[in-house]
Amino acid sequence: MTFFLGLTGSIATGKSTASRFFQMHNIPVIDADLVAREVVIPGTDGLQAIVNFFGPDILLPNGELNREQLGNIIFSDKEKKEQLNELLSQFIYKKMIEQMTELANKNEPLVVVDIPLLYEGSYDKMVDAVMVIYTSKETQLERLMQRNNLSQVDALNRIHSQWSIDKKVELADYVIDNNDTIVATNHQLLGWLEKFKETLI
Repeated sequence: MTFFLGLTGSIATGKSTASRFFQMHNIPVIDADLVAREVVIPGTDGLQAIVNFFGPDILLPNGELNREQLGNIIFSDKEKKEQLNELLSQFIYKKMIEQMTELANKNEPLVVVDIPLLYEGSYDKMVDAVMVIYTSKETQLERLMQRNNLSQVDALNRIHSQWSIDKKVELADYVIDNNDTIVATNHQLLGWLEKFKETLI
């Protein structure tokens, strides 16, 4: 039986670091960001739903989604962000269920489901347990400003567009502290993975 581990965090808390760790250890990872991109490529119902809501100006001249423009809209307007998530959730959910079913049919013991907005989108109901990658709010803000070259105001807008990391930690089954080095984070992840493998014996 396949165990589905939901992996999440908040922006710039280090979820991608954890995702890479599992991939390096040959654990299948379903990446919701990749799925979200697949459901809005030209010709899809997902892209048409966005155009119907935001208008044709949301497209680039080649017919692809203008992600930068869409990002600027939703990160400064919480209501529009929620509406976008609602628009796309049915398409993303369907695609992810297809991928999860395929891996379960292959009898994979562990599958990581990497979802940035896991709690916000109620995707926690899809998985057996949730792991949250945590940093302090100060570390999160500093890393986001550096990574995306953002002002403090813009960085805080992006952080506040999601649930707070503290709220996610309260709901999590497992918490990985990513305030220190990547080596320290990977050490925690390895400890969790070894414990999980022991349950299979």
